[in-house]
Amino acid sequence: MHKMEWKVPIAVGGGHGTHEILRGPGDALRFMRRHWPEKHGLFYKMAESRCRESLADAIPPDGSRLPFVAAMIEADIMFV
Repeated sequence: MHKMEWKVPIAVGGGHGTHEILRGPGDALRFMRRHWPEKHGLFYKMAESRCRESLADAIPPDGSRLPFVAAMIEADIMFV
């Protein structure tokens, strides 16, 4: 079994100077449940699905990273 981490983590900027480092699909799903804006778009649904597929070993962890980045852009969430 391989680690459920992306090759390159994502640093998410929050309000008041807070930030969080997301290292893989599990972190991404937790972030989506706890900190996502109320409105969910098409990319959110795709990212959620790909993260779940990664955690189920159906796709490699990095297969969920780009959909998650697209969802953050769609939701106007700051990240690096």
